[in-house]
Amino acid sequence: MFPLHFGLPAEFAAVKELLVGAGYSEENVAARFGLSDLHDFRQLTREDGPEEGDTLGVLIRLFIQGKLVAASKVRDVLPAAGVEQMVSLGLLAREVGLESFYSPVIIYPTQSLYFVSDRWSNPDGSDFTLPDDFVYPPNTPNTHRFLRVLSHDPCECLLDLGTGTGIAALQAAASYAKHAWAVDIAERSTKFAEFNSLLNQLGNVTVGRGDLYEPADKVTFDRIVAHPPYVPVLKKHWTFYDGGEDGEAITCRIIHGLPRYLRPGGKFHCFAMGSDRELPYEQRVRQWLGEDATDFDILLIVSTQIDPVQIAADMALKEKGGLSELDTFRALFAKNGVKKFLMANLTIQRKRRNRAPFVVRRYLGPKSTPAEAEWLLRWETLATSPEILELMLNARPIAGRSLELAVTNRLKDANWAPCAYRVRTDYPFPMEGEIEPWMSDVFSHCTGRQTTREIMEKLLKDGKLAPGGPPQQFAALLAAFVSRGFLEVADFEVPVEP
Repeated sequence: MFPLHFGLPAEFAAVKELLVGAGYSEENVAARFGLSDLHDFRQLTREDGPEEGDTLGVLIRLFIQGKLVAASKVRDVLPAAGVEQMVSLGLLAREVGLESFYSPVIIYPTQSLYFVSDRWSNPDGSDFTLPDDFVYPPNTPNTHRFLRVLSHDPCECLLDLGTGTGIAALQAAASYAKHAWAVDIAERSTKFAEFNSLLNQLGNVTVGRGDLYEPADKVTFDRIVAHPPYVPVLKKHWTFYDGGEDGEAITCRIIHGLPRYLRPGGKFHCFAMGSDRELPYEQRVRQWLGEDATDFDILLIVSTQIDPVQIAADMALKEKGGLSELDTFRALFAKNGVKKFLMANLTIQRKRRNRAPFVVRRYLGPKSTPAEAEWLLRWETLATSPEILELMLNARPIAGRSLELAVTNRLKDANWAPCAYRVRTDYPFPMEGEIEPWMSDVFSHCTGRQTTREIMEKLLKDGKLAPGGPPQQFAALLAAFVSRGFLEVADFEVPVEP
């Protein structure tokens, strides 16, 4: 049973005004817990939470920790009209037989918005069982990672698939999307998303219930985002959790729909688990796009690689099936040819014009942020355009700020002789590669003072570069070095290193 009531706009406005006036913000709530943020709800369930002495403390006890609070205390710190409005909307309820209030839900503050979701415990501490359509709180580490990778470039129409509380759609509608759609197959999720859009007074949100794109019908979008269920399962558990036998079932179906629903120039962002098999994950994603695959670019940023045996063991423990369940998962992964599971940010971009598509994989480094992924997407888009070689010839490249050269020497005729050259960088992404000896001189000349054409002429004059090669070939080499973070060029400098 859905615990909330859809009241009048004035009631929603009054409740939000009360929360704002009480300082019920992510920053203030985190400070009461001695935390820097609220991205992991598990840190907020401890018993030694903030005291309920003032208004903010009472709100935290009710809406974050999910505790019972004496009715007299609630009335002391909250205006009578505010209590009445919260009760009317279902945000507060009286505990039967006790002079106490509790909240049937959680209210999570973030970025000047409020998100209501199911609670994860009973107010009296008794055993709690998650319903099949449980709507997860949006303050989880994985949800935070998903939200961080979303582009905040302005867009006309955004679609959030599997919206849950509606957090991705509502944050977009509040800041960079002219209109946002929040879609989920679970009725409970769409009710929470609708409630949250009303609480935050966002009139540019459409909430729809249905299987993936079904509610959108003939509407197309220039931004589609998804944080789909990706856990491998053998039997149904929860809507927010089940990703099919290999964890990719929902992600695959979403990508199948991109040729129909993503506009030219539009972007799709997804955080989920995939797998390398006979083909790497990103190449399998290209196959899922079908006959329109060449209309799309693919950028995969891998944050974690996990052995299938480890996933099988984890799933067997969660399923409580013991060794037989472990063997079932291992056999299933082997049958599908899974070599490695990946936790990754996947960006798919639909091309605006006729050029070669690109497929790029990078691994998240200690200094990598979403800004570096945005930079790489922009650069690869230019690098596959017809004008790239002429632009590169006239560019003034500069060596990457974290570039290192390692030279391996080997004894030859009692003297050390260089036999291998490798360059590497840890920013914007960890990359390394073997180069030919003459290429080390290329980097020495990349100081930002000479054009690529001038560097080539200098190397030819000094006998460092074999004559006869076309300038475009040399420009293509340096463009590839930019892609790997070994070089930078004006107007496409990587973000300032953290």
